[in-house]
Amino acid sequence: MLGDVSYEVDVEARNNLSLEDFIKEYNSSDQFGTKIIDQQVYAINSINSLKLIGTTAYGANRNIIFITKDGKSFIIYLGEGVDLLPVYQQMLSTFRFTK
Repeated sequence: MLGDVSYEVDVEARNNLSLEDFIKEYNSSDQFGTKIIDQQVYAINSINSLKLIGTTAYGANRNIIFITKDGKSFIIYLGEGVDLLPVYQQMLSTFRFTK
């Protein structure tokens, strides 16, 4: 933890989940007010991905990285209310895909 900011990363792997299906799931969550509000092209170690920004039930924005590789989708949830700070970029740069 740096100062008053905690850096949290959750990773979820799912088979054959499309971006469209993930967005539908996120937007129809049981938690009121959750919605994907933006998406941008992003890259982690030369692997193309998307950075999604979603709202949360608590009113904060959440950064989500969506990656599809070898028939699997990897969803990386970054801490709420914190922009992609250099600390997150350093953490993400250490991610590797292994078989």
